[in-house]
Amino acid sequence: MMRALSLALLASTTTLHAQTVSAPAATEATRLEAINATDENVSVSVPTPATYAGGQVATGGQAGILGNADNMSSPYIINSYTSKLIEDQQARTLGEAIKNDPTVQVGNGYGNFAETFVIRGFPLNNDDLAFNGLYGILPRQVLPTEMIERVEIFKGASAFLNGAAPGGSGLGGLINIQPKRGTDEPLTRLNADYTGRGQVAPV
Repeated sequence: MMRALSLALLASTTTLHAQTVSAPAATEATRLEAINATDENVSVSVPTPATYAGGQVATGGQAGILGNADNMSSPYIINSYTSKLIEDQQARTLGEAIKNDPTVQVGNGYGNFAETFVIRGFPLNNDDLAFNGLYGILPRQVLPTEMIERVEIFKGASAFLNGAAPGGSGLGGLINIQPKRGTDEPLTRLNADYTGRGQVAPV
């Protein structure tokens, strides 16, 4: 009873005050300083490991989370083939370039026009090739070589580098494709090819 009476007295003596908010005074528009954009000669090429003498094989590769790794200090066995090797050997597909590695077998896909690779006894399908460290970007069928700057083959359990391959293959290693990048100097190349059904028969 006393508690209810004290609450009633407290409610009757308490007054509430409403707060009023005034609108901000109009101010002049703030004038920003001018920004001058200039062009500087800065190379956007990502540095890659240097090549050995001849320029066909590189001294290391792009090892995912480990960055650019050298062959002598990397925990993985790395074979990195350059676009010069592809050009010198006139390799038309990725498989023709990878045949330079004696420990990787190249075969055909399952009933389609594709290539599969065997590293340390485990298959690596075309679906699970890495493109600059990312999966799921390259075409599923035979990969042409015109877009390739380097072919990097890592041997060993390599899911730590770029993650597990989405197709479930590549337990024995991975193949990473580095794309060609623009250089500071312009480059123009032209290739000519001819294909026909004619055959040369001995007389």
